[in-house]
Amino acid sequence: MNHHPWFIRLAFVTVVSGMSVLTGLAQDNTDQWLRVFTEEESIIDVNRSSLVLEQNQVISAQFKTKLLKPEPVPGKPDIKYQTRLDSIQFSMKDRRYRISESDLLDASGNVVFSYSSRDANSWKPLSGRTVNRLFNAASQLRPFGIWRVVSYRYASGDPASDNDPPELTSLVG
Repeated sequence: MNHHPWFIRLAFVTVVSGMSVLTGLAQDNTDQWLRVFTEEESIIDVNRSSLVLEQNQVISAQFKTKLLKPEPVPGKPDIKYQTRLDSIQFSMKDRRYRISESDLLDASGNVVFSYSSRDANSWKPLSGRTVNRLFNAASQLRPFGIWRVVSYRYASGDPASDNDPPELTSLVG
């Protein structure tokens, strides 16, 4: 029978645990943004952990547009931005979208302008190459893909009931 001193076992467990934590941190940093597409003037990525399912079959995701050349902030020509972070909502049933929040960042990463809107009239039809690519990227992020909900039950094992909230019952079908 081979017995290792306790401090050797402790050192081994500490090293393995430390490597696991460092590996997990490295994966989180490299996996946050997923390239949607690259154009001559910009690069657009989607934050793969930003996907949110909202009421009425609306999904929301955050996109980062990195401009190759800085552009002036609208209405403030003396201030330039190089990166735009947009939270975009997509209505799956209406095939419409709206930008709910937008931050413009300068070359140093400082926010130079912010915009926020929850106006019901700001929805636009999904038309054009760029917005369709963003919609496709958001609708294909995990856990979405192509799903059809045919029924549900609670984690406790209880079945659906007539008193369930409409946000839940509207997912079926």
